[in-house]
Amino acid sequence: MLHLTATRWRDSLRIAAAVLLVSAPSVGGAQCVPPPTPPAGHLALMQLSLSNPAERQAHGARVAMLWSDQEYRPRIGGVYALKYMMDDREPGAEHDTNWYVANHPDWVARKCDGSPAQEFSYSNGFRAPLDIRNPAVRAYLLNSNLGKVLHTGRFDGVAVDNLSGDNTWARCGVLTSSGFRRDFTGVGVDPAFSAAQADWMRWLRLRVNAAGLCLAGNNYFSDDNPQGFLQIASALDIVVDEHGFTRNNRPLSLDAAWRTRMQTYLSLPPGKPLVIIDYPAATQAQLSNTGLSWAIANFLLVKRANSYLSLTTLDGFDKWTEISALDIPIGAPLEAMHETGGLYSRRFEHVIAVVNPSSQRAASMTLPTGEWRDLDGQPDRGALTLGPATALVLSAAR
Repeated sequence: MLHLTATRWRDSLRIAAAVLLVSAPSVGGAQCVPPPTPPAGHLALMQLSLSNPAERQAHGARVAMLWSDQEYRPRIGGVYALKYMMDDREPGAEHDTNWYVANHPDWVARKCDGSPAQEFSYSNGFRAPLDIRNPAVRAYLLNSNLGKVLHTGRFDGVAVDNLSGDNTWARCGVLTSSGFRRDFTGVGVDPAFSAAQADWMRWLRLRVNAAGLCLAGNNYFSDDNPQGFLQIASALDIVVDEHGFTRNNRPLSLDAAWRTRMQTYLSLPPGKPLVIIDYPAATQAQLSNTGLSWAIANFLLVKRANSYLSLTTLDGFDKWTEISALDIPIGAPLEAMHETGGLYSRRFEHVIAVVNPSSQRAASMTLPTGEWRDLDGQPDRGALTLGPATALVLSAAR
């Protein structure tokens, strides 16, 4: 290990103290309180806001959940609050990868060539990817992310960001005093990596639940690894998926990949809350009813009683924007998702969600009696034909 400066020495002592502070969970087997089942009449919404949560200003009581990194902000009445936490990185930029390489080289997750398995680059550079299998790393991440808020009563749960069953950043192993220890293959779909992520979440869930909070996780779905998604989901109290259904007003998945995604969502335990985060367009100006229809219709196909939708644009991530289509009355579901002539649909009391997931073929079905209107206000009745990669949210005309 390199010679430590006074500052680095103090940092190392502080990290060691944090490890000792949270190395074991509280006893008693406390259970978290899940979010209450929202009213069935409208879409239940989650607001993403890392710095300035709105006071439910646009959609009133339909903003039922909040994901924020605010540590001391007063609670918003009636909103289930989740505290932001990153999966494998410290919350601030105090220590970069070079600091960990110098001071805790055995904490750094590495590729098969020995280089750090860097992930997202921020304005101030990369943050060190840490080894989530290491008990000392787990304890440090728990304390550095949650030590100030776990017992304040300001949050109902913790939401861990950037989970995935896929080894997207090619993690392979760590450098130990005995040399390089290889833990994973370094390829994307690796059952050992998915298992390690799920084990880390089970460890964290035990400690978060002991404080009376639920554990949510932003569990990215990958079409090539539904098993990894479900493995991690089994370790969570609340499943969040930020991949959503839509980008640039177009579908993210079609054909067999679309069916795999939907069936995977439907295979989650019925009582487990599901949150879908979707970004139909890059900017508010680019947002169209075509993209909104795809996002909302797909969500309605898999919606359960305790499901939440966070729908925004990529430039609106940290500010609240009103999207009037989210206020559409839907009512209670009257049926489960089913397929008719290539179209997948589901009827609610006041709307019908219809999706054509084929990338090449148009498909048709017969609508229930009466007149129905899409998000553009255009009427439909009788036979309905949808082109490839198209969806509609149809409201009963009044």
